[in-house]
Amino acid sequence: MRSESAERLGIEKSVNISDFRKNPSRYFHHRPVEVLSRGRPIGYLLEPELLETMLEALARYENPTTLKKELGLTDDWLWKVTGDNP
Repeated sequence: MRSESAERLGIEKSVNISDFRKNPSRYFHHRPVEVLSRGRPIGYLLEPELLETMLEALARYENPTTLKKELGLTDDWLWKVTGDNP
């Protein structure tokens, strides 16, 4: 059973936290997975490459320096996105 937020985000797979704990690597796919506790979303699983792609896409629309600060990203991330390396 997916939550409304998963449906809005186009997340097709959900897993209960109890099942996730038994075999976490089983749930890492090339698509996001919603993690539920008592039928409510508590988080989303993303592969590192997908998270990087999403952050880079967001940086094209938002100020990368602001994103770095707000999300606690590293200077390396900022340099990769902006191409500015001191």
